[in-house]
Amino acid sequence: MKKINPENDLQSSIAPERRDIERCLEGLSRVPKDKVLDRVNELNQRINGLQNLVKEQIPTQPSSIIRVCTLEVRALADQLNVLRAQLVPKPKFRFKARAMLTSNASSSANPSSNTTEPDSPSNLTVAKTDSSMAVDDTSSRLVFNGQTDTHLSIDLYPTPSPMDISPPSSPLRSVRDVHLTHLTGCTVNLIPGSISLGNIYVKNLKRCLVVVPPITGNILLHGCVGSTLFGACHEVNESRKRQRRY
Repeated sequence: MKKINPENDLQSSIAPERRDIERCLEGLSRVPKDKVLDRVNELNQRINGLQNLVKEQIPTQPSSIIRVCTLEVRALADQLNVLRAQLVPKPKFRFKARAMLTSNASSSANPSSNTTEPDSPSNLTVAKTDSSMAVDDTSSRLVFNGQTDTHLSIDLYPTPSPMDISPPSSPLRSVRDVHLTHLTGCTVNLIPGSISLGNIYVKNLKRCLVVVPPITGNILLHGCVGSTLFGACHEVNESRKRQRRY
């Protein structure tokens, strides 16, 4: 681009470069696809050069000429932006939204995968009846096993059988033992509305709170750490007395 003489008209001085850029813009659609981006960057630099040139001549040129030249250069920039959007290939992104949603749903549905702090009540989830909460009809056992950061309640079990809901003095009323095994950061509520409880077997609990109603049997403890148990029973047998608080 030739140097602008302050004595010359700015508009006529930049006209050759402006017209050449216009011709390049008109032929941009015929440029091979693998070279379009380079050509766009080149034209962008040339348009920026015209903009800087107009700014430099502001002190020496009439404001009307500066305004006209600025609009002409801006029109080139707008046309380049339109062609860039049409011709420059956009990067392709592949999203596996359905797979991600399925994975997130599986993670949130599995309490054992929870990595948040177990001591906060807001982090506890309410367990649903599954393989870790089973009713053994052959031995009248209620089992809570392998849960983490979960609120467990005897009310989560299916509707009791007629033998369970019989009056306490009835010979038909069944007495069920409870097994609490391998629980971490859980609260366990064994206060039932209708089921009679016999013995409570507690094994490998960590940072758990267990509430037991008055029962006819015993509470047997083994391998529990940092947990608290409230309840009334005939006798408590424990293997590690120094690790328990009652």
